[in-house]
Amino acid sequence: MKLKPNDFGDKQRQRGITMIAVVLIVIIIAFVALISMRIIPIYLEYFSIVKILEDVANESNGKTPTSLISLKLSRRFDIDYVTVITAKDIKITPKGATRILELAYEDRRPLIANLDIVAKFQKTLTLNP
Repeated sequence: MKLKPNDFGDKQRQRGITMIAVVLIVIIIAFVALISMRIIPIYLEYFSIVKILEDVANESNGKTPTSLISLKLSRRFDIDYVTVITAKDIKITPKGATRILELAYEDRRPLIANLDIVAKFQKTLTLNP
């Protein structure tokens, strides 16, 4: 008996995805979702901190005492549940008739087992004169 090519199945009709491919796709999607769930809160907190700094910079001027600026920052950090930094982590330096707010910090959060995600942030704002 002689076999014809169609006896083993027509390659044109064979479609679909194997179970191994499905498992690999699910693993990749789960890994991307895990990383996203770890990174998004880091950036949301950073944007919240920057918004607070911008608000305080707009409310204050070059003559506002450093202690009052620190107090405003501390209160806003408490209100917005900012936990990675405190008002003491913001450097307030005089520059001529104005002041500069400098933010530089590193946020480290666990990813899997002994792997961490590290994000470094830096922002500088000038107070209104």
